[in-house]
Parts: sequence; C-alpha cells; structure tokens
Amino acid sequence: MIDNEIIQEIRETREKLWEDSGCDLNQFFEALIERQKNRSNLGSVATKVGECASVVEETKTGSYNAKD
Repeated sequence: MIDNEIIQEIRETREKLWEDSGCDLNQFFEALIERQKNRSNLGSVATKVGECASVVEETKTGSYNAKD
C-alpha cells in the first residue's frame, strides 16, 4: 500500500472526521455533504445520504481523447 505524507494526512483527516461524527456512518456522510456545500470548487457532488451515483457518457471530442 502506498504510504507518503499526503496519504498519511488524508488518513488522519478521515479518522478525525469519523471520530467527530461519533463513529456514526450517517452522521459521517452528512458532515461530508455539508463540507462539500461550502466548497465552491466541488460543485454539488452529492445532495443527500444514500444518493446513488450515475454514469455520464462523455463524447469522444474531449481533449483527453483527441485520438478517437
């Protein structure tokens, strides 16, 4: 498993957020959603706990796919 300063900081932050939520999964995700709402660069990633993810098919005209 990869282990460096950044990964360690991510793990420590995740553990702190988990403890702050009282080790309750619903509280944990509610807190994450609230944090996302306050970060303009993330947009509206999730709106409620339990929301299913969706897949969006991108066209092949994106610059990352220029060869297609």
